[in-house]
Amino acid sequence: MIIFDYIFYRIAHFFHKKDGDEGVRALAFVVVIQGLLLISLFFFIQMISATHIDLRGWSKYVAVVLMVILGGINFIRYRGKYRYLHTRWGNNETKEQKLVRGVLVLFAIVIPYLLAICTSLLVYK
Repeated sequence: MIIFDYIFYRIAHFFHKKDGDEGVRALAFVVVIQGLLLISLFFFIQMISATHIDLRGWSKYVAVVLMVILGGINFIRYRGKYRYLHTRWGNNETKEQKLVRGVLVLFAIVIPYLLAICTSLLVYK
């Protein structure tokens, strides 16, 4: 979970002037990233297994339930944690570390979208 903590911290830090310590946008980003990773995992399991579960009619409901559950879990996890994470990473990073880790955070935001798209296209050819 440390990777998600860091992603939450960096996005919350970026939007801190607008969101304050709550990090609502950061929470939304983390929830979407985790949801897309779980959906990609589901599609990947379907690709390698012999079973095929067609969720086309139910996919939006499954996605909403998944996002609500992840949102609740992450809300509890990150409520009031911005200051703690800021003391952990805010002053302890060099500029080089901050740059490299910032690029990795961008990859962590983009790659789940690409994975979900690619795996869904492969499963539902």
